[in-house]
Amino acid sequence: MTEPMTSNDEPESAETHQIVDLGTAQETSKEITTSMIMEPAFAVVRRTIPFAASKTTLGPAGKQVWNEILPLAIEAKSVHVRGRTDVSGKKDANKDIAQQRAVHVRSLLIAAGVPGSNIKTSYCTSCFIADNKTAAGRKLNRRVDVDLELFESRVNDLSSDDYKPVLTLTKQVGTELMIVAMQ
Repeated sequence: MTEPMTSNDEPESAETHQIVDLGTAQETSKEITTSMIMEPAFAVVRRTIPFAASKTTLGPAGKQVWNEILPLAIEAKSVHVRGRTDVSGKKDANKDIAQQRAVHVRSLLIAAGVPGSNIKTSYCTSCFIADNKTAAGRKLNRRVDVDLELFESRVNDLSSDDYKPVLTLTKQVGTELMIVAMQ
């Protein structure tokens, strides 16, 4: 992937336009220089923090993932924390568990120095990544998904086994945000 452009790397192009003054009908030639500044490309990657059944705080496996993603969360442009659960228990209880998991991770992020304004929090009680009919599937569904919006060049350094790309963003000054890749 290409490196982000710095202000010294701004591409410039010169174009010659014929300008006609209608009042005198005189034609003049004028060189106009235009610049396009590209902001750095960002990519969103997802990392999953596992939780034990009915638990809303990090266990040993969750703490291991937490310690790994914390430096990335601190440098991220934005973080989206999504609480999840399996189908064990009552629907209202699962809703509370999913919400509390997301709030717990958000609180840990803020305590570690991530600005609260950079963190979005949500939950889902029916967003499953595995079959809830098996213990292994339910274990995978008990999680918090953490989406980190990072410089694309930083994302390229991450292990693709642990960090799943969600989308890549490129923003051009003066135009709309363009999604260039999405999964």
